[in-house]
Amino acid sequence: MEINEQWLAEQKRPGNTFCPMFFVHKHVDTQGRRQLCCVAAKRSNGWDAEEILAAGLDALEGNKINECQACYDAEHRKQISFRQDAITTVTQFTDDVEQAIKKKCRIETWYDLRVSNLCNLACIMCGPTASSTIAKNQGIDVAIKRWSATDIEPTAKKVYLAGGEPFLIKEFRAVLQQVKNDKCEIVVNTNGTIVDTFLVAELARFSNLCITLSVDGVGDLAGKIRVGTVWATVEKNVEYLKTALPQASFS
Repeated sequence: MEINEQWLAEQKRPGNTFCPMFFVHKHVDTQGRRQLCCVAAKRSNGWDAEEILAAGLDALEGNKINECQACYDAEHRKQISFRQDAITTVTQFTDDVEQAIKKKCRIETWYDLRVSNLCNLACIMCGPTASSTIAKNQGIDVAIKRWSATDIEPTAKKVYLAGGEPFLIKEFRAVLQQVKNDKCEIVVNTNGTIVDTFLVAELARFSNLCITLSVDGVGDLAGKIRVGTVWATVEKNVEYLKTALPQASFS
């Protein structure tokens, strides 16, 4: 089987079940558990790599995976599903997908790391598993996990950092130090209220960098939606990041 852009385009058709994330993607949630992705239904004990591979091979044969129902439903509603979006993403590295399928193995090259709920805000749309501040406010004991930086491949091609708040999660600097591919696409999802200069220094060497700002309102409204936000601080931090990381795009 040759995995090329034409084959991938055919797989994007609504109703198909193939998803490249089974083969090249690693998602770790804020409790340190490996899940299929950020959209799939979560397992309380997570997945191991062999289980994910088995599910991927099953989906490759046209079989639906129970945890992936959200994508099937989205496509039924004629929306673009996360599965279809993932197929667009992996056109950047089809060789890894092809090799993984041929060898019936996982080749981890795309990472989505949300490995700590450590956060300084209490956003109204969030919860204790993604915000230690909300957990504290609600008196909920949610352990803040620490993730081993050695679990990331030096040849990684895409790394998405979220939390919690990435600029509070010190381990992310060690994560990026493991990535030897300076052309690796790095995406940092931040609330913009805090900056860690050490993480900024590590980000500076990556040419394909995107800073995604989680902002739903400006001025006083920002603080009402993402409780704890001081808008003047966000503006100041964005200007600093634009200066310190001139190669970065912002969204």
